[in-house]
Amino acid sequence: MSRRVCVLLVVGSLLLAACGSTVQQRNGAPVASGGAGNVASGAGGDELNGGSAAGADAAPGSSTNAASGAASASSASRGTGSSAANGSSSKSSSATAAQTTGPLEVGFLNTKTGNASAFGLNTGETYAPREVFEALVKAMNAKGGIAGRQLVPVISDTDTASASWDTDFAAACQNFTQDHHVAAVLGYAFGLFASLEGCLAKAGIPHLDGGYAVGDITTFEQYPLFVGTSHLTDDRRYVLQLKGAVDHGLLTKANKVGLLLDDCPEEVRADKRSTQPYIRSAGINVVATAMMSCTAGATDIGAVANQIQGAVLAFRSKGVDTVVAEGVPVVVFSAGAESQSWHPRYLLTSTSGGAAIEANVPADQAANMYGFGWFPPADVDSANQPPLTPGQQRCLALLKTQGLAPSQYNDFVSMYTSCEALFLYEAALTATHGNANGRGVVAAIAALGTSYGSVSTLDGRTGFSASRRDAPAEYRPWAWVASCSCFRYSGPAAPLP
Repeated sequence: MSRRVCVLLVVGSLLLAACGSTVQQRNGAPVASGGAGNVASGAGGDELNGGSAAGADAAPGSSTNAASGAASASSASRGTGSSAANGSSSKSSSATAAQTTGPLEVGFLNTKTGNASAFGLNTGETYAPREVFEALVKAMNAKGGIAGRQLVPVISDTDTASASWDTDFAAACQNFTQDHHVAAVLGYAFGLFASLEGCLAKAGIPHLDGGYAVGDITTFEQYPLFVGTSHLTDDRRYVLQLKGAVDHGLLTKANKVGLLLDDCPEEVRADKRSTQPYIRSAGINVVATAMMSCTAGATDIGAVANQIQGAVLAFRSKGVDTVVAEGVPVVVFSAGAESQSWHPRYLLTSTSGGAAIEANVPADQAANMYGFGWFPPADVDSANQPPLTPGQQRCLALLKTQGLAPSQYNDFVSMYTSCEALFLYEAALTATHGNANGRGVVAAIAALGTSYGSVSTLDGRTGFSASRRDAPAEYRPWAWVASCSCFRYSGPAAPLP
């Protein structure tokens, strides 16, 4: 079930992402942000607008206007010709607040994968994330920006090869809050880091994160301006991984289950709060559990790989027939199982991603892999994608104006998650009339409910509320098809648990 180890072992913004690694928060004290001195601490900070004085957009009642006016963003639904779905940034006809204008600095995290070649894995990437960010901002600015505001990108580099990922993300936050003063951080991060999220929360800066590692219920309580644009909390994902298998007849009380977990705080909490109660209620027969260390940097890779290899031996010796795991640990585990001519069943989700792992696991192992996915660009390869949603059509059209055309699975992931954050931010700023106050932005997103048409989730379906800030609303099962040596969806969509 690990969402963390994948970052160690695979490294491209998707397979790295596809493993959905969550990176530890052991160094969990929020990093002080020198640029936040004029901003109230916690969730209530005002916008830092392109280096101008803090609070430039924080007109009296701006948060209230954002929440009540967020209903105007509900027009941003699938195929309605609305602002978020089709790109206009017009004011609501019922708007009473003045429109906020002027350039807006927004942050992006550029994931470098300096250790990718060491593992001989296909990361499926044609374009670097930086190219995608720059192209999208240029294309959107050419069409008027977001809610009438031109975007100024601020890009910070991180690298999966770094010895300390927390150090990388602390430096990124310094760039966002001290060297610059971004209004929001948008798009994919390869892990969940207190050095970033605590720093952004203290500065009142929302993070609309398209990464797989969005933590658990407690994470969203800790970081009230954090939004998961494309993926589930650990709590919801763990239950889906098991309940999906039970509902589709892939897991019964007769099976002998092995759980591959890690000891990161958010995953330990989610396992205790959500996974174990479901296991007991469903009568699932868990005969083995293997724990992987919570990793802090690339130097931890060898130790974790050894732990996974040890799990292969332990699971087989205990008669495990069904392995519950995620991401690159699945790649490493299945290679070890193949070397022993052992072929257990695997239960996966979008956090593994069929499109990412199909080029990296033995076919005889893949034949026993079953997934439950909400994220088509990772679930299945480009030849097996569902019809494009309006959000995807818009995203690809914008990139085409800048000469970018995706061809590999990670291209689609990078492009869709980047568009997702920008379009969702656009829907929020449309509702707030351009006011980028962090509290108002998150309130506007919560008010979207089910109306926002997603770029990255299955069928574009989402479900936001004041108590839920992870976007996906439905899933489909997927499985291996021998005739194409690929994963395809194997059943209809269903609501997520």
